[in-house]
Amino acid sequence: MDILHRLGVHDLGLNWFSLGLDRSVPEILMYGQTLLASVLTGLLFRRTGLRAFLVLSVLFGFVLLDDAFSYHETVGALLVGALDLQPWGGLRNQDLGELLAWGLAGLGMLPLLGWGLKGMTARDGAIFILYGLLFGMLVFFAVVVDMLHSAVTYWPLRLILAWAEDGGEALVIAAIAALAVLQTRAPR
Repeated sequence: MDILHRLGVHDLGLNWFSLGLDRSVPEILMYGQTLLASVLTGLLFRRTGLRAFLVLSVLFGFVLLDDAFSYHETVGALLVGALDLQPWGGLRNQDLGELLAWGLAGLGMLPLLGWGLKGMTARDGAIFILYGLLFGMLVFFAVVVDMLHSAVTYWPLRLILAWAEDGGEALVIAAIAALAVLQTRAPR
């Protein structure tokens, strides 16, 4: 259905199944999976006392807020106006603003990450590595593939990159949520 939508077939009444549309069924499913990951990693922190889980809970909570309320798009647009950003390197000024917005969010997370790394146990390290690999893949699809998608003008390649971005994000979020579920079910 997403393929039909992206190819311009809009009259089947199935737009709400498009992976790339805000508030579509797949997007709402990802909201639920991200919320699940945030809540479960918070519960895992409470159960184990491992700082890595609290850091991850806050991180996934922010990812949910960003997805649901368009943090990086909104703050990116504000930064474009405030800093008079100009297109550069094949990226639109909005793309540059969004990258800066993500950078600011990352800076805001640094104190919590520092706290999580302070006095880190081997178990914390393993958790950070495991979720860090998944989060790195999420960033790859959400940022790198998104920026490539914005920079490319050849429409068939834009279509493939759009599917890769949205589908990649969906698969990684599902993997993160599944990992959190498995960890909550593991014996203490």
